[in-house]
Amino acid sequence: MGNQAIIDLGSNTFHIVIYNFEESPFKVVFRKRVYVFLSEKGVQKIGDEAYARGIATLTEFYDLAKIHDVTNTKIVGTATLRNASNGVAFQKQVSDAFDWHIDLITGDQEAAYIAQGVRLSAPPDKGNSLIMDIGGGSVEFILVHDGEIQYQQSFPIGISILYNEFHKSEPIKTSDIQNAYAFLQNHLEGLIDLVKTKPIDRLIGASGTFEIFKKMGLSEPYNTYCHWLAINKYQDISAIVTAMDLDQRMEDPRVPKNRAQHVVVAFLLIDFVIDQIQPDRLMISDFALKEGVISENISNF
Repeated sequence: MGNQAIIDLGSNTFHIVIYNFEESPFKVVFRKRVYVFLSEKGVQKIGDEAYARGIATLTEFYDLAKIHDVTNTKIVGTATLRNASNGVAFQKQVSDAFDWHIDLITGDQEAAYIAQGVRLSAPPDKGNSLIMDIGGGSVEFILVHDGEIQYQQSFPIGISILYNEFHKSEPIKTSDIQNAYAFLQNHLEGLIDLVKTKPIDRLIGASGTFEIFKKMGLSEPYNTYCHWLAINKYQDISAIVTAMDLDQRMEDPRVPKNRAQHVVVAFLLIDFVIDQIQPDRLMISDFALKEGVISENISNF
């Protein structure tokens, strides 16, 4: 089948993964992530600068696909492209320029792909696992019991939304943290009620924001594609970073500069979820949506 590509057009980042099936479960030939920040002005409309960055990035990805002799490219668009008033115009421009079709997936489809991707990296152990994927426009939660999906849902509470609504000062104020928690309590009430009846053994973070813990050297290997982190270690670093202002976060070598702006609200979101579900441990999967799409291709190969 030769080389194939999956392109994930997230609300903050665009990813391309070029792969083939020469190895099990698949061989990555090339991958790249670009911070486009499509939702920097919110998810209702893509700002002019972000729009231009998005097109420029896809131009680069198109050239990369040609260089690597890609025979098939699948492109998925998520929360911002689903909701933005100029999302259709963006899709048409991509189609006209590159003859590429962007497949706008629903929140439920996104959650299902994430679950498939996590399965490739760390098949859930016995008991209950809650998978969490933090995006710019949405956050997906998938409840897995003994390896079987029991519940999955996408919520419009991504870090761009939280940042624009609640991160109004540097460092963030206690009152804004409390307002963010009230917002999350309201949006996640159904999920919280559900997990109270199904105690969670482990929270599994699907790539994205959770990668920061590996970069900080806080997590320990679980297998080739998965790490784990003690809850108290996470809580310690969250408290430190949340108390910093943006300049401090930019200067701290532990915080990747391209995540420094949004990392506080990301930590607040994780803090809230951990407080509500009280998991025994936090796990970090290297795989998420992109690998879920690849997993679907594996089953068709």
